[in-house]
Amino acid sequence: MPFSNCYLSNFKLLLSEDARGFFKKLSTNIQETEKEIKPTYCPLTSLNIFGLCASHNVRLCGSQKQIRHLFEHFRNYHHLTPHYANELVNAIAENLDPVLTKIFPSNSKIIDPNDKIACPFHSTSSESGIRRTPCTNMITKRFLSIHLKSVHHLRVKQIKEIMKEI
Repeated sequence: MPFSNCYLSNFKLLLSEDARGFFKKLSTNIQETEKEIKPTYCPLTSLNIFGLCASHNVRLCGSQKQIRHLFEHFRNYHHLTPHYANELVNAIAENLDPVLTKIFPSNSKIIDPNDKIACPFHSTSSESGIRRTPCTNMITKRFLSIHLKSVHHLRVKQIKEIMKEI
């Protein structure tokens, strides 16, 4: 037992010496990160911002709530490709003028084409007995089950069957 107590006390001593440097470095990184992720508003509230055109088919932000994680917001809400989401985050971080700065070329695809799918009921007749059909919504696979439940009022078992096929 004396050996294990000695080992334990040496381990605590080593840990405390290393921990000081580690936690000092960690606190510095946390302070830098807090500066980088300062909440801000999404600039994509209208066209002609950073070169955004109607032909890009990007969903615009209507709310003026502050957003902490812009990259994830641009990917999940606006469905931008990772490249353009990153370019936009960098432009905001550099405080570039959104009207003068062109990030989005007018002839390019800036949304992820594989991100949205047509609702499975896009060609279903309105007489099918399924609510709100035919459905023209384009939905991300991630939110398809929510769409099927809230818009079409399907049951969990029906939703699972549809999700297996997609």
